[in-house]
Amino acid sequence: MNKQSVLMRIFVIFVFSAIAVATVCPPAPPCYKKLSSSWPECRIGWNCPGPGYCCGHCCSGSGTCCNTSCCASGGCRGCSGGSCKVCGGDTSKECCGGSCITKCDSDLCLQCDGNGACESKCDPNQCKTCVDGECVSNCHFADCLTCDGSGGCESFCDSDNCETCNGLGGCVTNDGALSIIITWEDYGNCPNLKQWLGYTPTTNGCTGVPNNPAGGACGEASSFLGACNTHDECYSRCGSTQGGCDGQFGNNLDAVCRPLTGTCYASCVDWALIYNIAVELVGEGYWQNGQLQACGCCSH
Repeated sequence: MNKQSVLMRIFVIFVFSAIAVATVCPPAPPCYKKLSSSWPECRIGWNCPGPGYCCGHCCSGSGTCCNTSCCASGGCRGCSGGSCKVCGGDTSKECCGGSCITKCDSDLCLQCDGNGACESKCDPNQCKTCVDGECVSNCHFADCLTCDGSGGCESFCDSDNCETCNGLGGCVTNDGALSIIITWEDYGNCPNLKQWLGYTPTTNGCTGVPNNPAGGACGEASSFLGACNTHDECYSRCGSTQGGCDGQFGNNLDAVCRPLTGTCYASCVDWALIYNIAVELVGEGYWQNGQLQACGCCSH
């Protein structure tokens, strides 16, 4: 073998060795795994053709695999610095409906609408508005207002029943909507009797007779003053009946007498019966007068 043949053989071996070295891949990164029938294309280094070659992880822009799973991310996860992050780790953004958007401001009661945009969580149809990050009603209870379901406020006081708001969330009689009842005929013809809001009944004890007929040794324990005043108030309560007031009066007199003993008890019971019969016989005019003073007519 001459020198030229030896040199040619050495040259051929060198060329084939170089080709072999150029086509053999370097060791695969740990994340690469044969999950399909083909391997990622390799020339000198390993590329990152997709999640199938990155163990279900994501490929970064530099062609390496992230070490945190990005699967089922809704389109909002991405690789940043070799790891998976929502919206690339931008804390000013949030994932909404599969898209990264500027974070919805909770101080303004905003939330993701599920379609890539922010919307208010306060329902205007329920009369809600945002105050310091909370949804509160525009309809103030103290003003007796409630939401009408269409974004407007309406009073829960019944104006047709001559009611108005007292400013504390309560409905009271609107005296300005009532007409004065002059005669007993007017009283009977009124379709809706209402107690005057500003009316205070007058009490004068047991009218024309002693407040404590048993008296003497029985002391104040046998006094009918409280029962008589309650009876006056009942006569002056709009819509009351004489029979109802007189029945209550009899029960209250019995309650006074019940704790007493001996002659005090006997005397108290006798006087209670007399007083109860008296109001039943002569009380009608007093009751009617009390009704005319206490009642106004709501004719709406």
